[in-house]
This record gives sequence, structure tokens and C-alpha cells, in this order.
Amino acid sequence: MGSGVGRGLGVIAAVLAAVLALAGAASAAQLVDRDATGVQIAVNAKGEALVTYRKGSALKRVLVWGAINALPPTPGTQQVKFHLDYAGGWGKYRTLYWQHFADRCAPYEGPALPNVVAACTAPDGTYWAAQEWPQPLPDLGFTPWLPTQRQQWLEVSH
Repeated sequence: MGSGVGRGLGVIAAVLAAVLALAGAASAAQLVDRDATGVQIAVNAKGEALVTYRKGSALKRVLVWGAINALPPTPGTQQVKFHLDYAGGWGKYRTLYWQHFADRCAPYEGPALPNVVAACTAPDGTYWAAQEWPQPLPDLGFTPWLPTQRQQWLEVSH
């Protein structure tokens, strides 16, 4: 009976190692919120984006900067991430920054992207995009049974 337990632990260890190996994959986008509607994106000449949207009846403004062209993780170094200021710039600048945000967005001219809700070309020629994705479904193909499992994820990328 001892060998069966050892074999079972070996299988569990192998599955766990495979899961951890997949967990290190880099994402090209970062989660901003869930169930956002009316999403708009504005970009200024400083490389910052202002993502504006509604969540229920509340109007949200998120200032986003950094993390351009994130690379796959490298052992010993921390992955770059966007900085998100959910106060529309108050956290970064201590002003009502969103009120004076100088939008310099041009129409989006980049490659085709799935699930885009807002996108534009920045003054430096880079692209910003906001995309909505369904939340990953429960394991084993079950139909989502909780409201949180039916949410749409709003992600931003640069």
C-alpha cells in the first residue's frame, strides 16, 4: 500500500510542477476592473493613459502609466507592471489631474485585436488598447453559477 501512496504523491508533485511552470507566463495586458461599460481611453504626450468608464452608476477614471512592452519574466528580476491610479491622477500628482488631461490620441492604426472596447495611437506612435474578456470559467466545463463568474474583465495594454 505504501508504493501506491508514493506513486500518488509523485503524480500530484508532477501536476503541481506543471501548473507552476505555466503560472510564470507574462501577460501583455493588466486587469483594471470588472463589468465596466462605456469605456474610453485618452493618452497624453507623457505616455500616460486615462481610462474612463462606468461601473454601475459610478463614473471611474484610472490613470495608467509604465510597463510598455513588458517582456517575459526573467529569474531574479521582477516583472514590470502598469502603475494604476484609481483616483484619476490624484494619487500621483495630488491634483484633479483628470480635469486637465491633454488627450493626444489619434485613431487606432495598429494590428487587429480581439475584444477591443477602446484603442488609440499615442503621439509617440505606440498603441494603447482596452479590451474586455470573459472571466475564466469554472473548471470541468461547468456553467457559471455565481454572478462573479459571469463578469467581464477590463484590461489595458500599451
